[in-house]
Amino acid sequence: MCFSINNGHIFFGKRRIMNTVTTYLLGLITGRGHIFIDSKTIAIEFSHANEFAEGIAHCPKCGYLATKSGDGLKCKNPKCGSSVSKSVKKIYNQPEETKASLRKEIIPFLSTSIKANYQILGNKSMTLLIIDLSDNMELLKEIVDIFKPNISFDRFHIPRIIYSLNEKHKIEYINGLLDTSGFPSPGGWLNRDGENGHGRMRSYFQIVRNWYLPVEIDNFLRSEFNLPVQTIDWGHPNIRDGNLEDYFNSNPTSWGREHQVKFFPEYYTNFRFRISSKQSLFRELIEHNLKVKFSNKEDWFPPTKITLARMKAFHPGEEDIRIPKPARKHFDAFWQINLALECKYLNSLRIKAKNPVTFDLTGDLDSEEDPKLIQNRFDVVREELRKTAFEKAAAKKVLPKTKYWQLEKGS
Repeated sequence: MCFSINNGHIFFGKRRIMNTVTTYLLGLITGRGHIFIDSKTIAIEFSHANEFAEGIAHCPKCGYLATKSGDGLKCKNPKCGSSVSKSVKKIYNQPEETKASLRKEIIPFLSTSIKANYQILGNKSMTLLIIDLSDNMELLKEIVDIFKPNISFDRFHIPRIIYSLNEKHKIEYINGLLDTSGFPSPGGWLNRDGENGHGRMRSYFQIVRNWYLPVEIDNFLRSEFNLPVQTIDWGHPNIRDGNLEDYFNSNPTSWGREHQVKFFPEYYTNFRFRISSKQSLFRELIEHNLKVKFSNKEDWFPPTKITLARMKAFHPGEEDIRIPKPARKHFDAFWQINLALECKYLNSLRIKAKNPVTFDLTGDLDSEEDPKLIQNRFDVVREELRKTAFEKAAAKKVLPKTKYWQLEKGS
């Protein structure tokens, strides 16, 4: 693919194909898009698993965060502790606001530069935007070329061309990614005290089945915007079910859900959602965090060192074929998955380590201990954690019906 850039526009040969509108479309496609070459259409999913989304609850008396307590809400301020009515929360009808945002803002914005027929379909859990490019084959061919050989979001990467564009293009690309895979969530707050209150709100990118995109998003936000990421919550058994509770007590494969790239919204004010319910929630989270005032960025990089206290139990799901080979093994920390999936920041740090293999196991740049000794020591702890989980489950008689590890691993 040969392209050049002039005055903020992307040219393929002598044809002007892209501007900020089209880079926004590329963000939508990366997050939840499907390319149907034969029918010359692109389908974009806007997921809203819950019909209604709730905003933040603040105590009317003191302004502190109020959280669920029994059937109601209670102020988190130890000096107040008042009961708070649920009516203080704003309620957003996600399907209705998504459809309205598509009609009133997103489709008009796309139409300024993209000749296509647009159709909206959907139900309570998902809204679909169908873009028929039958009359715009030039753009369709270039989009296919940009994402090839992949045609669905669970395999897409951040397009190489995005890195070459100016900041306005990159912002619109992230805006598109946010509209389809971004979720401002008051329920994802962290138990933190700020200068003026409690509870630190987070937003996240929800990445479904795509194991490479989370690291790419993290690295892109760092390299292009110098923005922190709080954590990546991987859909990996060692991260989602590190103590085997789900495996033995409910669903042995519950770990196999989406990945979440979590961030604090107050650092992301350059971006915006065009889905009105998401943008309103986003503003609520930002305003809360700015009011409570937190001084620590809480960036996950550089990684926290791994100690015996941070060990994860061996989990049979580590060998699941749905996990790509680089991540189909045991991990004791989420950042080790980032490293396995080629995080460039961790790779740069690893080069500086006195023993890179020891760094892989512990995150310690200065340790010169033999990694084989570390591995053996860690394996003993991991196995003890697995045995303990098994024994607790056996005592409760809650062992899963599916194949599971016996008291002795592999028996």
